Amino acid sequence: MTQHPKKKTRSGRNRLILFSFSLFCTLIPIYLGQLPLYASPPQTLTQESAWGNIQLVRTLESRHKTAVESLVFTPNGEMLISGGGRNDPIIHLWTVRNGKHRGQLKGHQARVLSMAIAPDGKTLVSGGEDSLINLWDLEKRQLIRTFASHSSHVMALAITPNGQNLISGGLDGLKIWNLQQQVFIETLLRLNPIYSVAVDPRGRLLVTGGKNGEITLWDAQPDCTETLGCFVPRANPHEGSFKGHTDAISALAFTPNGEYLVSGSYDQGIKLWQMDTGEMRSLGEHLGPIHTLAISPDGNTLASASRDGLKLWNLRSGELLHRISPTVDAVQAVAFSPDGTMLATGGDNNTIQIWRWSSGTPSN
Repeated sequence: MTQHPKKKTRSGRNRLILFSFSLFCTLIPIYLGQLPLYASPPQTLTQESAWGNIQLVRTLESRHKTAVESLVFTPNGEMLISGGGRNDPIIHLWTVRNGKHRGQLKGHQARVLSMAIAPDGKTLVSGGEDSLINLWDLEKRQLIRTFASHSSHVMALAITPNGQNLISGGLDGLKIWNLQQQVFIETLLRLNPIYSVAVDPRGRLLVTGGKNGEITLWDAQPDCTETLGCFVPRANPHEGSFKGHTDAISALAFTPNGEYLVSGSYDQGIKLWQMDTGEMRSLGEHLGPIHTLAISPDGNTLASASRDGLKLWNLRSGELLHRISPTVDAVQAVAFSPDGTMLATGGDNNTIQIWRWSSGTPSN
């Protein structure tokens, strides 16, 4: 994760507006689009507190030398994988049940910026500041292969739901790989920095976030081969991109049903997009660039992280449910477990916290 300068945001017509006057306020008016909603004030948590449906379970023993900047659960939920920050190129493996350290993966020469796991849970893919993409056998904990086609930071990775293709976004452009055959397929963009990528749950659509604040939509092509492109830009320019942010798109995430896309930006804002219509709503914002986004498996909750901590949102209502504020350090990484009961966070304090989570309205 690159360092992000503080950016000022601009007001938008459909922006989510919060009014909080005191800790004793019982109702907060929230305007999502044109619909007024009312919600209880979001609870601010420290790392040692619990409220309603979120509770800190454990803090993992520190193994990283610097910030924890990437986190991902294995599909069976048994293992958590973490990537370190600047001058910390080692990937660490953890047992979720007891928090024990299971091992480490060494292969990068600089910090790990992105990770993705194949649907079968056997292969981990990592992208680094060293411009390398490494493929790992998680069972043997061995490096399988290294892709060296990028010439700059590999900022984002995504794997198609069928496990066949890998998409990599870097500061030098966008590339597609056949993950099963471990071969390069094509370069979709050259010399255009890509900061985030996501594939919809059906594997029919690729979205990419660029430096100019624009989200580009790519349609998947059947029978993808080395000579036939896997993804092509949408022919209709009015349907081929989403525009609403004013700075680089740092994070993208689809809801499990693929109906909505959530985007986070260096402009500090979070936006919700209806995929069929392109309608946009602003969910809210942080006090710094958005580092990462994660959506719960049931599609009800969004987690967003920045230098001012972690925020949990109800995606249906736009309600801010919780705010987990660090005492000093920024939250850089967040991930939901596959069953949605656990939430992992990592940040500038070099540690990983595991939280027990249940979606829904917090209890009083």
